[in-house]
Amino acid sequence: MSTQQKQKVKSKLKRGKLFVAFGGTVIGIAVLASFVSAAEKPFAGKTITVLQNKNPYYFGLKPLFPEFEAKTGMKVNIVAVPAGELRKKLLMDFVAHAGMIDVPWVDKPWVGEFVAADYLYPLDDLIKRDAEEIDLEDFLAPAVEAFRWRGKQAGLALCVFPQVFMYRKDLYSKFGLDIPKTLDEYLENCRNLTRDLDGDGKIDVYGIALCGKRDMSTTAQFLTYAALFGGWLFKSYPEEPWDFTPTVNSPAMLEALKFYKEMQKYAPPAMVGYSWFDAGATIWNGTAAQLYWFLLYGAMTYDPKKSVVVGKVGFGLPPTKTGIEPVYECGASGPGINADSRNKEAAWEFIKWELSKETVKKIWENEHAYINFPRRSVYEDPEILNTFPFVKWGKKALVPKSADIRPRVPAFAEISEILSLRINQVLIEALTPEEALNLAQKEVIEACKGSENW
Repeated sequence: MSTQQKQKVKSKLKRGKLFVAFGGTVIGIAVLASFVSAAEKPFAGKTITVLQNKNPYYFGLKPLFPEFEAKTGMKVNIVAVPAGELRKKLLMDFVAHAGMIDVPWVDKPWVGEFVAADYLYPLDDLIKRDAEEIDLEDFLAPAVEAFRWRGKQAGLALCVFPQVFMYRKDLYSKFGLDIPKTLDEYLENCRNLTRDLDGDGKIDVYGIALCGKRDMSTTAQFLTYAALFGGWLFKSYPEEPWDFTPTVNSPAMLEALKFYKEMQKYAPPAMVGYSWFDAGATIWNGTAAQLYWFLLYGAMTYDPKKSVVVGKVGFGLPPTKTGIEPVYECGASGPGINADSRNKEAAWEFIKWELSKETVKKIWENEHAYINFPRRSVYEDPEILNTFPFVKWGKKALVPKSADIRPRVPAFAEISEILSLRINQVLIEALTPEEALNLAQKEVIEACKGSENW
């Protein structure tokens, strides 16, 4: 081979090498781009099913789902149902171990039952792994405590529901009433505020609103008042060491039920059929002049589209019996991970996003009725406090013990059914308070037998 031929071959090889090198660069860029895309959207192609409660938070969250899908690449199948259908929907999936619902929406009273049955995947390791991202220290105590059972963290709350005392400032002023300091004064205000305002012989405004329907709402509200008297369902709980001896017919519980029955005199007659929303609506539609119920109903008094009492409602905490440590009911609900889910990492990614400070604030911006914030930083947000200054009262009710006025023991669903029946029977005068609680005590003992909380 001549020198000239050798040079031609070398030239071709160089061009070939350059081509190969260039081609490799193209391929490398393409591969790198795919890696970057995978890193940015690690869940591309994944689909998860998320169960949600049709509460105010949901309507604020719903517009944000496309943002999450675009960020992660995953598809979110949303199943939104009313509160009364949640438990049934969950149990159908859990009992069958179908794993169809990846992110279940869990109410606090079900936590012990679902953990004991291994329906919920413990989040402890995931929280520890992603500690900086989740920022557990920013969560209010009940948002965490309500989902903890037997050393396992089964979820975290997106909605924390403190209860506050709401009262008509204009009527307090008109009739010369003071903020009650004792429960006797509270009852007297109920009487003084039950009025025929226009002189037509009919009651125009009632002194209080209560739940009386045979469902969990009545159990929840009764136990709210029982706590003001120092009444609890068990001998020692949530204080440790736990003693799950039922104390349903204790003197404190009996005093509380008699008080509840006495308040009925100053409540709308229809209250025997009132559930969650029915009682809540009375404060903004002008039916009742006082209400001790969830904070979210206070937000609705500010809504001119719903409320006839805009600017007329004051807020605070109710009195307790003298010498009793004040403890205020606080509900909690939020997401967990189905133990049978085949998409646990994707489910956790969704939960982190849903519970992030940014998302929580955006939910409120989209739907002002959502004021059930689980995070301290959002509770202290100046924009929110300027819009709804009464939120500060809700935060005062957010203490760890408040997470267990409705205890998350495995038998609580059955206990709640027992109590709501017996309380309703007192309200319709089928039983005396003593008869009702003595029957309930026996039934709760039976319900707890064989349960983990016995």
